[in-house]
Amino acid sequence: MAEPQPPAAAGEAAGDGAAGSAAAAEAAGAAAEGAGGGGEEDGFIDAGDVTYTPYRPAKVRIGKPPPDPVVENTSLAAVPPPDVTYESHLPPSSLEQLSEVQMESVMYAGQQFSKPHLKNGERAGFMIGDGAGVGKGRQLAGIIMDAWMQGHKRHIWFSISPDLLHDTKRDLKDIKPGKKNRPKVYNLSDLAYDDNLSVGDGVIFCTYKSLTLVSESTSGHGTVARLGQLTRWLGGRDAEGCIVFDEAHKAKNLYLASKPTLTGKKVKEIQDRCPNARVVYCSATPCSEPMNMGYMTRLGLWGDGTRFEDFPDFLKDIDERGVGAMELVAMQLKAEGMLLSRSLSFQGCEFSLVPLVNSKFQIDSYNAAVKTWQLLWQVLNDAVGEDTLYTLVEPASEEEKAEKDHPAAPHVDTSARPRVVRCRFVLGAVCIEHRAHANRNQP
Repeated sequence: MAEPQPPAAAGEAAGDGAAGSAAAAEAAGAAAEGAGGGGEEDGFIDAGDVTYTPYRPAKVRIGKPPPDPVVENTSLAAVPPPDVTYESHLPPSSLEQLSEVQMESVMYAGQQFSKPHLKNGERAGFMIGDGAGVGKGRQLAGIIMDAWMQGHKRHIWFSISPDLLHDTKRDLKDIKPGKKNRPKVYNLSDLAYDDNLSVGDGVIFCTYKSLTLVSESTSGHGTVARLGQLTRWLGGRDAEGCIVFDEAHKAKNLYLASKPTLTGKKVKEIQDRCPNARVVYCSATPCSEPMNMGYMTRLGLWGDGTRFEDFPDFLKDIDERGVGAMELVAMQLKAEGMLLSRSLSFQGCEFSLVPLVNSKFQIDSYNAAVKTWQLLWQVLNDAVGEDTLYTLVEPASEEEKAEKDHPAAPHVDTSARPRVVRCRFVLGAVCIEHRAHANRNQP
């Protein structure tokens, strides 16, 4: 891996101004073309290597028209979805808040959950693969509310960040189920490590990181795992509420070449412990690589009743056949009503280049900042040594990134603590050296 270097000053970094501007223009033009700036012919929108088709739900006419044009990958558009036999349980007030594209997901998810269970005894799941802007949060809220109105009052919403708790509450509120019907949302981080969670019906918001945590019981009965708490609260093998995995790709590293990440293992385990739960996978990149699909056990692609004994067997077969095989898998999932994947159209978008000429003040400010960082770099190097310095600032490798959520103990990231202590020492040394340097320059 190349060694990191301190930043260069403005003149050194920019090089020849005309050449830099030309390169920037070329890169921006390529980005515009790849983002959907290509032409449109015979109803197809060319977006670089992928062709899209204008989209409208084929079998669902419930809900409002979407406010913006929606498209679908042309290979998926060639496959019609199954007929809809499911009847929504959402109140009329909610139907008025969802577009027909969003309602399509609610209907097909409900239809999946109503089917006979898979051969392994688990309830079939559903996948939302929509791009940004289609409204995945509202779709998840609609799916939860549809189950809520059928009497299933306990649900879990997984997401990648505690900051998204507000978005979850907003989505459940925005579909306007009525105050009497709106489920209460609990933040798992606010609940104690007791054997059983001390909350009633509602939706528990939980990050993927929290799912892996273990801590001492507040009642003094040994250790308590969040996974166990959530499983017992939801109902275990009798649970029929929803488990929605928002940004589900967080669990993609279940089948690494070395060892699975803890997040991937726990995501699979909670599905195994609650075989009757209504599982929804939601991600804009759900099937980017076959290896990333290992946690999607509710799609019925491998195991009992299929031609593949297990996921490694499925992965080997798909990998040998390449990208075409993955497209066929996606087409099969749509044909069975298990997958919907739509995107907002870039049709009509315009891209223009606006040259930015930096003022002398901006250039001087940048160069002053670079000199400061070069000083910090030298002081850090003198304080801890070159090898340690590179350890502190070198970007994590792909393997380290994959193992980031697999600490030595479920609740303590022991590998991070020495670096924190070392960084504090280094920063203190920088401050001392900076003050000494300033004092030497004073008259």
